Amino acid sequence: MILIANVTVVLMLILLFRFMENLQTEVLELEFNEFARGMQTITEEEFAHILLRYTILSKEEHQEYIQRLRERIPHSKVKLVKWRHWETAFVIRFLAARGG
Repeated sequence: MILIANVTVVLMLILLFRFMENLQTEVLELEFNEFARGMQTITEEEFAHILLRYTILSKEEHQEYIQRLRERIPHSKVKLVKWRHWETAFVIRFLAARGG
């Protein structure tokens, strides 16, 4: 009986993680498409705006980051696939830093 309960819990966790992953993918695609406006890529600057929109930086600090980006990074494009890879790597690093 305990084995069945454990299997049920594991299956529920698998379904929860799958749901969370699917939801994150949907939100990611919506954000990317908001900046891409029907194109297959976004600029590095648009990518930075997406990342910075959820920070607690002041408007001035936000603009400083964007200006530094303009000065340091050549104009290139980010595809949705590259964005997904970055997002996954960021989450893994964040969890590792927190000990999770």
